[in-house]
Amino acid sequence: MKDKVNKGGLNSAIDFLSSNRLAIYLIIAVSVASLIGVIVPQRYMSIPEDVYQQKFAAGFFGVLGAIGIFDIFYTWWYRALVGLLVVNLVLCSYKRFVRFLKLRSELSNAGFERLRELARSSEKLNEPADEGGLLKAFAPFGHSKKRQDKGGSFLFFEGGSLGKVGPYIIHLAVLLIILGVMLGNMFGIDGAVNIPEKGESSEIWLTRGVTAYDLGFTMRCLDFSVDLYEGTQQPKDYKSHIQIVKGDKVVEDKTIEVNSPLKYGGFTIYQASYGLLGYRAQIKADDTQTGKNYELTAAVGDKFEISDTGYSVALASAEKNYQNAGPALNLVVQSPDGASESIWVFKESPEFDRLRRGRFVFTYAGEEEMYFTGLSVAKNPGLPLIWIGCAILFFGLLVSFSISHRWAAVRVEKNKITAVYGASKNREAWQKKFETAIAAIKKGGA
Repeated sequence: MKDKVNKGGLNSAIDFLSSNRLAIYLIIAVSVASLIGVIVPQRYMSIPEDVYQQKFAAGFFGVLGAIGIFDIFYTWWYRALVGLLVVNLVLCSYKRFVRFLKLRSELSNAGFERLRELARSSEKLNEPADEGGLLKAFAPFGHSKKRQDKGGSFLFFEGGSLGKVGPYIIHLAVLLIILGVMLGNMFGIDGAVNIPEKGESSEIWLTRGVTAYDLGFTMRCLDFSVDLYEGTQQPKDYKSHIQIVKGDKVVEDKTIEVNSPLKYGGFTIYQASYGLLGYRAQIKADDTQTGKNYELTAAVGDKFEISDTGYSVALASAEKNYQNAGPALNLVVQSPDGASESIWVFKESPEFDRLRRGRFVFTYAGEEEMYFTGLSVAKNPGLPLIWIGCAILFFGLLVSFSISHRWAAVRVEKNKITAVYGASKNREAWQKKFETAIAAIKKGGA
């Protein structure tokens, strides 16, 4: 008795979880919560963390925040609602699929009289007909098979069986998409980082929580460029030359721009923004021995080798108005023998360094803007499931709307013909095809 009670309770629970009523309630609840999440500004996304702490962490807004109104898509109850919807979809699909298999089995094994009961329409004719004519007349209803029951033999036609499976294909697709979204929601990584030109970073700042996350590889920005619309400061296009370095090895090398990201190790690196970081000095070096001219671009702290001369130069500091002589750069020049010399070059006195009578004459030629590139880095482990689900959904919709499951059965007894048919959809069209087949038999053209 106890086992029966337990089994009855389990069946009741399964019936409730698989009910259409629960599905409707869950869809409404998830839809309303999602709508609130779209309309109400969300923490970390529309509301920066510092603003949230100042304005939304206490009082009435604090209560709303505690129940997750400002972070709906990541609350336990929203995930629970979606999880229940998944359970409902699985159980509902399973029960209906079992019922479909039973009906399918019945249709495949039913005798002619049972098929008459299942049929949408039937006709009786007092016409002679040969088997070849019947096969031709009812060919649109699918492949033919001769079956046997207590009343004798009859012809059974069936086609478009895949059409009956279409709804279950759609259910599977929706399930995969929901699972993919939730997988990304729970385990996805989304963050950003600003990297100066010639700089690198192995960490990003996560969008949620504003904490550092170690990527396990290094992103190196070799170059950044921006094109502006003529006469404005509006960007027309901007791009970054990014290298991915793993250990000491460059494993990826690509120039990325908006809508053309770099992908590595499951991460997608997008060109998201940029900004002016400062300026780099443009320095000219004239070799008095060979007559060669060299152009260098350096920020404070940079050091360069001057081709194959053995000399190097480092930009130690920069001053806007050094000793009232205007903008100036402090360079440290190192000769091949290791001797170093600290010199000053002035932007407004380009010939000043000639007085030093060194091998190289350095000139402060101007400045070049130095930018940082803003990269958005994301990893969504659920994305493959979403794409697979979308492909299956398209296939399921195609099957559901373009393929009709239909069948027909014809029995000949002496000079009497009895024909029946059934169809899952497009019934008016298949009724006409059935009538066409009957007319063909009557005319003897079958």
